[in-house]
Amino acid sequence: MADQFSVDIPWDLGNPNVHGLMNDLARNVAGINETTRQDVQRTVVDALDEGVPLSEQQERLTGLFEEMYRGRAMTVARSESQVAYYGANILGYEESGQIAYVELLDNPEPDTDPGSDGLTCVQRNGLIVPLDQARTHIEAEHPNGTLAVAPVLATALGAE
Repeated sequence: MADQFSVDIPWDLGNPNVHGLMNDLARNVAGINETTRQDVQRTVVDALDEGVPLSEQQERLTGLFEEMYRGRAMTVARSESQVAYYGANILGYEESGQIAYVELLDNPEPDTDPGSDGLTCVQRNGLIVPLDQARTHIEAEHPNGTLAVAPVLATALGAE
């Protein structure tokens, strides 16, 4: 596919666009001050850049904020990694000029807790939205969320 569209697709763990999103991270982490928010942002980006597993990221986050419940550091690691990776992917899709929409893939089981986009997981699941609306849905995802974002090509493969 990369040859057909003349797009260079890196296949490594790091995504250089993650650094550009650092200030977007940790917005939904409750009960922390701005200094801690910046520490969480830096810790998550460094861990993603290094490609460490979530367990290592959890260890690095432990102690930065109060563990209000068991496993909070892992919840933050998972949630912020998801926001960072999907946001970075969206930036890559924009840069490519080949992606017009994304399909949102979320938990298909009925739930009653809408995100900040006003949608529940089941309402979001299978929804195809313009690329410029994707971040709204990514940021609406709840902690430990299940949302995945799949690119939709602007032009069908083989079409001129």
